[in-house]
Amino acid sequence: MKGFDIINDPAFNLANEMFVCVCKDAYKKGHGKVDHKNPIEKTDLEKLYSSIAFNVNTPCGLINKV
Repeated sequence: MKGFDIINDPAFNLANEMFVCVCKDAYKKGHGKVDHKNPIEKTDLEKLYSSIAFNVNTPCGLINKV
């Protein structure tokens, strides 16, 4: 551990204030919005896991699963 706290240490107040301002500005410009998708249906997940797509014994299947 370094012995200082970049969140609460007064030496970092200006940087933290600037970070908050940049985050607010980005959100106002639409960069902070999250568009949630519907979850994958259980039957579709079962199809994926039972197919070669997620077969960990093949290189492509391992990459897909990870």
